[in-house]
This record gives sequence, structure tokens and C-alpha cells, in this order.
Amino acid sequence: MRTRYSGSFCACMVGIGIAATTTRPAMGAAAEDTNSPSESALTEIIVTATRRAERLQDVPMSITALSGVELSRRGASDVNDIIANSPGLSNPAQGLGTSNNLIIRGVATGAGSTLAQATVSFMLDDIDLNPGAVTFGTADPKIVDVQQVEVLRGPQGTLFGAGSLSGVVRFISNKPDLDNFSGSVQTTGSSTDHGGTSEDVYGVLNAPLVDGKLGARLVAYYDNDAGWVDDAGRGLSNVNEVHTYGARFSLSAKPIDELSMIFTVMDDRTNEMGSTATFYYAQPGLPNYQTEQPYYSVGSATLNTHIYNLLTTWTPTWGTLTSTTNYFDRFIDGTQDLGAVLPALGLPFTGPNASAPSVAPNTVHDISQEFRFDSPQMGPVRFTTGAFYQRVASDPTQIVTSNSPEAPLILAANVNAVQWQAALYGSGTYTLADRIDFTAGVRVSKDVVHFDTLESGVLAGANSLGNEVDKPVTPRAAITFRQTTDLTWYAQAAKGYRVGGPNVTAGNEAALSSYHPDSLWNYELGSKVRLLDGMLNLNTSVYDIEWSNMQVGLVTAQGFNYIGNGGKARIYGLEEEMTLRATRWLEIGGTVSVDHAATTSAAAISRVSFGAFGPAPDLEPNAATTNGVLSGYRLPGSPELQGSLYAEAQFPVLSYQGFVRLSGQYVGSAYTDFDSQGLKFGNYTVGNLRAGVKFPHLDVIAFVNNFTNSAALSSAEDLSLFNVPTAFRIRPRTVGLTLRAGF
Repeated sequence: MRTRYSGSFCACMVGIGIAATTTRPAMGAAAEDTNSPSESALTEIIVTATRRAERLQDVPMSITALSGVELSRRGASDVNDIIANSPGLSNPAQGLGTSNNLIIRGVATGAGSTLAQATVSFMLDDIDLNPGAVTFGTADPKIVDVQQVEVLRGPQGTLFGAGSLSGVVRFISNKPDLDNFSGSVQTTGSSTDHGGTSEDVYGVLNAPLVDGKLGARLVAYYDNDAGWVDDAGRGLSNVNEVHTYGARFSLSAKPIDELSMIFTVMDDRTNEMGSTATFYYAQPGLPNYQTEQPYYSVGSATLNTHIYNLLTTWTPTWGTLTSTTNYFDRFIDGTQDLGAVLPALGLPFTGPNASAPSVAPNTVHDISQEFRFDSPQMGPVRFTTGAFYQRVASDPTQIVTSNSPEAPLILAANVNAVQWQAALYGSGTYTLADRIDFTAGVRVSKDVVHFDTLESGVLAGANSLGNEVDKPVTPRAAITFRQTTDLTWYAQAAKGYRVGGPNVTAGNEAALSSYHPDSLWNYELGSKVRLLDGMLNLNTSVYDIEWSNMQVGLVTAQGFNYIGNGGKARIYGLEEEMTLRATRWLEIGGTVSVDHAATTSAAAISRVSFGAFGPAPDLEPNAATTNGVLSGYRLPGSPELQGSLYAEAQFPVLSYQGFVRLSGQYVGSAYTDFDSQGLKFGNYTVGNLRAGVKFPHLDVIAFVNNFTNSAALSSAEDLSLFNVPTAFRIRPRTVGLTLRAGF
């Protein structure tokens, strides 16, 4: 994110930047944020978006990179804090972290997550945390002891494969330091308006076991995240409380200078005690933070994640050989009581304390192996080539309303699914006259998804057995022109795709038992520039996306949810990032993204009906009809306009260093259905304030998040089967204090 240039030529096109003339670290080294009041220029950032360490200034794609130090300064604790600082990235999650739905550049066909593979690859180091199709829920790792977070916008199919249809969000963890003993501990307490109190604590310990040869790093954390949603039907308060705890242990060995091995094991457990679903429409006499009872259940979810990774790197003089071996195991179990909706379905439900429990367990086993060779960084020709294999097995059992004494078995769907992916890829760059880079790459894959479903119950559909087989080819080409050391222009074209899979609940529609892959092409122009001797950095990119055979979440006439392939769409837009070191003690920054996303062909897609609740106030008169999606309809799920601003001042407090940071985020309007129909959400601004003092070995930070106490809607859901419009609101005003100590 940093660059330097003086002159009127580049002033007409804002660019990207952050490239001071600092010493470039070795491959894999941390990108340290060394900003301090005594420095005037912004710091260079090193990224690994191309699977090798390069200056952000030299990479021909749109990237946001935030170091672990910068994330700590901003108080980032989860993926939503990354979104606030990354243009073009949104998350209309319909619930808590296990319902994350990351969207980049408007590549979405709905607000909620589905059983389809995500359009954004969410990675911890080289591990995809949401692999394949037929996986319930999403991973939601805490931002603890990370070296850097990188947001790669645009398809990354050439180097990262399936699932990176519109981009990648990648957490890069800190690795053991073999030479220095160190550690830190942080604790935070906070209180949420109309909610409870939260507390979290984490600790990091790094210990060299044999100087320069063997070292270990341990990270442990616990987070009690207070709820703020009340269950009006049951008389319960703060039902959406979340408990998260886990640990990550890494052992690093370097027997010789050219060889390193890092073994990492991680265990993460999240318990979501209740749903964040609230009334979409205002209810007389009730505050905003009330659940849908008696129409919709509270719900809860448990998510357990286990990761084992072995990273081996050999660096002879003729290149770098890397082997990454992963085993990823995730179990999620969602439960809720659907008894209140059975009468609406014409099904029996009796007894004053009757219940109709629904459970949806899902286990994913992911084994992957990647071998990669990187040529040396010197010379006009550089290239990366590799081979990848992955097997994802999912054995979910979804039971909707158990066979309790008060209620019949509505639907039980036992699904076994296995996905295999094998791929060869390569990417090379040729540099001409030390100014122009020509880059070309391609990935050739074979994906197979095998599924077997068995259904029973009152609303059971047809059993199905089948395979989805695809042989995608995902090329990428780019041209980079370094006009000066601090002014870079680039153009690129890249393709991304995601796999198809089975439909678990397509009802009696046998023809809907599976859906097919979709893909897109992204065409992009951008600039990266630094002005005012490195004190002003600008990132700009414009893009045009052509999306084919879109995977769309649909509803049958009987009210069953399924996934179908729904035509084509075009998305074009602009993204901008800016950082200004106004003085030695004041830094100002901001982002903005705007896009237009609409269908370019007609598709026969069922529209939402709101039944007895009637259309929402923001709907057009024809919204509660059923018809096809026509060409020119706006895509649902993400806003067309987003932006953020921040200002941070650093100043002395007695003989210590203090700071104050004010930040704000604007999220534009979005809709749950095509053509700006369905439920409207977004269109809000939220502000945060942080202030603190850095003492020797101790940081003291106070904060107020959402200081205006906005009750804005971050997402919404059309529950067409239950006829209940549902809202998901941002967390109310939260006041807290953080203490951080290190040694």
C-alpha cells in the first residue's frame, strides 16, 4: 500500500501506494508496521499474493494488506473488522460468525450463505477454511497473533483454485522466532448497550529451544461475547451470547540454513447460544432488539475446528521448493425449535410446552497436499509452478423437526458428499528494460463431487445419487508498467470458478437434485502511486466482471430451498484506498468502492412472497409476485456504495506516547432479492473511537464502538416457507477497556 511520485501526470488517476525506500525483508518475513510520530513517510508493505514475497507496489492486482501491528492499533478482532478497512468487501451475514457470507465486488446472488461453495476463499495461511460444497456454516477465526491479513480482490483461480471466484481473504499467522524469547498477554472488558458484558483474554509465548535451530510458539485465547437480543416469546434476555476459545501451537525446525520445517496444530471451539434474528418490522411497544418469537426460533450453533499443517521449505541457490500438507476437520451443529411454524404448514402440534426441535449437524474432513517451486527472484524471468490435490468429505445429517410426541417428522435428509480436486498450475513473469512486466499463468484442474442423499418425513423429496464432474481451466494475464520507482500502472485479465454440488432439500423436484459450476472473467486496470515524498499513498482500480451460469439460491413452489444455475451477469466498478501522513503526528486514511451489478440474461427464478405480512415498505408494488429474473435486474446481497474514513493522532502524554483514533464506515443499501426487491438492508453509518497510552511494557486502550448506538440492519432474510421477514442488526454501542502487556 505505498508509493511515491510527484507530478501532474498521475494526479488525474488516483492510484495505490505504500512503498517507502526501506530494506526489503526476506521471503516470508513479517511486514512490520514501524510508523511512529518521528517518521514522515509511510512504510512499505510486502505481500505474498503471487505465492512469493513482493512489494505491494509491484503486484498487478488490487490488494489490501494490514499488518498485525496495524490490526492491533485498529482493535481488529474478527473478519468484520477487516471489512471496515477494505474496499469492495462486505459481509451480509444472517446471524453470527458461523453464518458469514463474504462478498467481494458484488459477486453474490443473495444475502444469506447457502450449501454452495463460497465465492470468496477464506484462508489461514494456505488452508481454505470453507472448502467445497455441502458444508453448513462458515469458519470465524479470531484475529490473534497474525503477521498480516491480505484481501486479494478479483478471481484468484490460477494460484488458489476453486472457491476464489471473486477473491481471497487470507490470514497469515506469526511463525516461531528461533532466536528470541518473547510473549504477550491481552485482556479486554466491555459492556454493550441493551446487552451484557463481554470479556476476552489471549496470550502468546515464543521460546527458542535450540538457538537458531528449533523454536516453539503457543497462542491461547478465550472470548465471552455478550448478547444483546431478547427473546420476547420466552422472556429471555441477551440470547445471542457467544463463547469462543482455542489454541494454536507451532514447532519450527531449521537443521540447516537452506531447510525449514514448521508443524502447526490448532483447535478452535465456538458456541453460539442464540440467534441474532430480530423483527424486520417495528413492533408496537417493543425495542429493536427483539427476536421473532413466537414466529421464529432462537436457535444456537456449535462449531469445532481442528487444523494440522506441515510446511516444509527448501531454498537451494537455484530456487525454492515448498511443500504444504494440511488436515482440516470441522464439525458444526445448529439447533432450533420450529414448533411455532407447524400450524402454518397444516401440521399437528399440541401441548402447552410442546417443542419441535430441529438439528443440522455437519462434519467436514479436508485433506490437501501442495508442492510448489519458485524460481530465484533475480533475472528477467521469474516463475512459479506447482501441483495440488484435495479431498473434502462431508457427511451432514439434516433433520428438520424431530419425531417428538408433539410433532411429526417433517424432513430428515442424510447426505454423504465427497469432493476431489487435482490441479497443475504455473505462472511466469518476464521483465523488459527493468520497467515492464509481462505475466501469464494458467491452472488446469479436475473436480469431482460425488453425492448420495436419502430423505424421509412428511415433506420428503426424491432420493438422489450422482456426480458433478468439471475440468476447469483458469488463466491469468497481466502487464505492469513501472513509470517511476513510485508510479506503477497495471492491466490484467483473470478467470475464477467454483464447483457444483448436490441439493439437499429440493423437495420432490428430482430434476433439481444437483447444480453445476459457475465461472467469471475479471478485466481490471489499476495504478499504484505515492506522492509528497511518501506521505500520501493512493490505490485505484477499475474492473469489469462477466459472470456466467450463476449459482443462485432459489425456492420451489412448495417452499423448499435449493440451488440452481441462473443466467449471466455483469459487474463493473471502482475501488480507492488512500493514506496520508498529514504531519509527523497525524495520519488520515479512507476507502471507497462503487459498483453496478446486474443480470445480462433472463432466468426463470422464483421470486419471494411475503404472505400475510405483506410487502415491506421499501418494496415496489409488484414485489410480492412470482416471475422470472429479467435482463438488467440488480444483483442482491451487497451494497453498490461503501466507504470508510479514519484519523489517528499521536502525541505525548507526560513522558509516554498516546493516541486517539476516530473512524467511521458507510454501508450502502442492499436487497435480499433481484431488481432491488425483497427486504432492504444497509444504508447506515457507524462510528468508532479509540484512545490509549503506551507505557513501558503496557498499553492501556479505551474504546467506544458504534458510539451513535445505531440499530441499522446489516442483513435481512426472506423466510418464504414461514412467511417471516427477519432482520439482523449491528451490535449496539459498546464501551470497553483493553490492557496489553509484552516482554
